[in-house]
Amino acid sequence: MAEWSASWQIIGIVFSLVVGVITAGKILFDLQQIKQSKINEEILNRSKFLLELNRRIYDDEELACVIEKLDNDDPILANYEFSNKSRKLLAFFEEIQYLVDEKLIRESSAHHFFGYYVKKSDSSPAFWACIEKDEENWGLYLKFVKALNRKEATAN
Repeated sequence: MAEWSASWQIIGIVFSLVVGVITAGKILFDLQQIKQSKINEEILNRSKFLLELNRRIYDDEELACVIEKLDNDDPILANYEFSNKSRKLLAFFEEIQYLVDEKLIRESSAHHFFGYYVKKSDSSPAFWACIEKDEENWGLYLKFVKALNRKEATAN
């Protein structure tokens, strides 16, 4: 009788260990799922934020007007009356560079979505006719331009 009792105790201990290992595995699996879910949610939120920024450049009438003029290198860009709209676009690009610096958006994403117009504005003499292109006023913008140029140089 004592032998049966000892056997049942061993069976009970082994069963408890198996249940414990399975439970620990399930907990670890669930924790990993929660972590992955948070990562996916963060990626989705960053993507939504980036797409909203991209939409802003087209939905804001003044920004949209400037990028339209940049596409054609329109001489109106050199008009002093137009320069406030151009400054607004520069400030927008500086916001983007700030977000990159703070690691809120990836540099590659910023370059993909906004690099074309950053390069267009940088290479347009008319755009800069009434704006002083200096580090003190437009340091973040110029940092964006330098990063784009570095990327372009390494790609070639």
